[in-house]
Amino acid sequence: MGASPCPLCGAPAPPAFRLAHGDTLRCRRASCGLEFCAPQPDDAALDAHYRTLYYPESGTGLIEDSPDAVVRSLSRHLGRRPQRAGRTLLDFGCGTGRLLRAAREAGYEVLGVEADGVAREFAEHAAEAVVHETLDALRATEGSARFDVIVLWQVIEHLRMPWKTLASLSDLLTEGGELLIGTPNARGLKARLLKERWENRTNPTHLYYLDATSLRALLLSAGLDQIRRVSLPVDYPHHGPARRVVQRLLRFAGLDGDLIMTARRAAGPSA
Repeated sequence: MGASPCPLCGAPAPPAFRLAHGDTLRCRRASCGLEFCAPQPDDAALDAHYRTLYYPESGTGLIEDSPDAVVRSLSRHLGRRPQRAGRTLLDFGCGTGRLLRAAREAGYEVLGVEADGVAREFAEHAAEAVVHETLDALRATEGSARFDVIVLWQVIEHLRMPWKTLASLSDLLTEGGELLIGTPNARGLKARLLKERWENRTNPTHLYYLDATSLRALLLSAGLDQIRRVSLPVDYPHHGPARRVVQRLLRFAGLDGDLIMTARRAAGPSA
């Protein structure tokens, strides 16, 4: 497969890796660098992959939901925001609702969006929350809803056109609201070493493979600003002291496995 236009900025994007389910292409523009799957699987193929890997109708998927240690770390981050009544949070792509439940326990009023029916039903019961199938469905029933925090955790890499989704979500932020995104780091040490064998490239439901530059470009394209990379240390119970030191060093060098960024909707002009 030859070079194709980058879907975000239009610059040439030659092939980077050959995978079993297609190629990955990487934009040559230094300020973008978006890496993406081409061609994308069609809806039927994606649905079959999700049903096998994530949300089978019975049993457990091959890819686990966010571990408890990750949910606890996210909950601590959310708990550091100003404490006030009526804080609102939207978990976009909430899966089975573990973060929704943690956010509710941290004092947020919560809503979720989850396209998969199996996961959505589980999340509604587990988190005791309303979970909509799509953003359009949320708007139809919660038209005036605005959120202090919108979370996309291990979600943006699955979206067909993430720049459009981010733009839609930015409209749902309160003034000064925060968008929190976590995604696998395509420039992490593991991704660099494994290249086309990296599990996040071989996962056929992942359509984008993001680094700090390309994620920033996506956020800017959606009209967000005050973009910063953040570190959410996760203490896994099975990690010994040596491994924890290594993880801290990787986070310091920007080579850890998770890329986490926040962006804010700019405050409006003073009255």
